[in-house]
Amino acid sequence: MVYCPKCGVNNPEDAEECKSCGIDLEYAHRTIKEEDEPSSTLIILGYGCALLGFLSVGILSIVGIILGFIIFRKKSPSAKTQGLIIMLLNFIIILVLALIAIYYL
Repeated sequence: MVYCPKCGVNNPEDAEECKSCGIDLEYAHRTIKEEDEPSSTLIILGYGCALLGFLSVGILSIVGIILGFIIFRKKSPSAKTQGLIIMLLNFIIILVLALIAIYYL
């Protein structure tokens, strides 16, 4: 399957145009800028904030949500997936910490 870089729809391997938005797939893949791909540093920082969120009582998880949103705003489908995972993971950590605080307070 070939992903459309504009709309993210799966297309058959031999497709010349996207079945959803009609863009020329070969041209679109050649003209994708590197800035559309998420930086591996941002992804690592996002997951790192999730892991360290418990130790910082959720403060780093807030930073992780912001990093996830920055990654999510990139145009590539993999960036959107990674950004969404990072945002949800950090949100869940904040929610768990809030529930623990409510239980013990």
